[in-house]
Amino acid sequence: MTELRVRLAGEGPNELGRDAVDPSRAEPGVIEALLRKVQPTGWSVTGRTKWKDIGRYRAKGPTPGEADKVLALAFDAQRAEQQILAFARDSDGKMGRVAEIRRGVDEARSAFPHVAIVGGAPHPVLEAWLLALQGKTGTETLSKAGAQSRLTETGVPSKDTAAMVAAVEAASVDAVPRDAEGLRTWLEDAKVALTTLV
Repeated sequence: MTELRVRLAGEGPNELGRDAVDPSRAEPGVIEALLRKVQPTGWSVTGRTKWKDIGRYRAKGPTPGEADKVLALAFDAQRAEQQILAFARDSDGKMGRVAEIRRGVDEARSAFPHVAIVGGAPHPVLEAWLLALQGKTGTETLSKAGAQSRLTETGVPSKDTAAMVAAVEAASVDAVPRDAEGLRTWLEDAKVALTTLV
């Protein structure tokens, strides 16, 4: 059986792993760790894209928004014969960004039906998802600074990729509270993509 090919996208090493910035350091990031919690085998990461490096999907028009970037990622995944695109892009407290990312996911699913899309905007930041994985409630109502400081209080420095990955590995996806809707949706999408295709 052939392994599924997965493209990851995110803002930096916390999402993508250390090898996104230093190819000699093959250490996973939070996205890969989350996917492995859902389905540990049957797939491999075959591409990583930093959010700032995403190209344009439409050749003309205004500066690409978040939805356009999701479409560009899905197009790149299809062109690279990758069956799954998994990404996370912090909302930075902007609910408009959450909605635009969701719109981009919906459009990409229609435009590229052969690429399973697992994507979302952690609100307000990725650290809130890590708190939710620890069973903490109210994480999506925190400020960016609040989520980062609360995570640090649990012993996980917010900019320490290895510590963040270890926190994911130690967590139970079944412990995610109901109010962590963004993370719950992302995990459900991952389960559908990975368990259906693997």
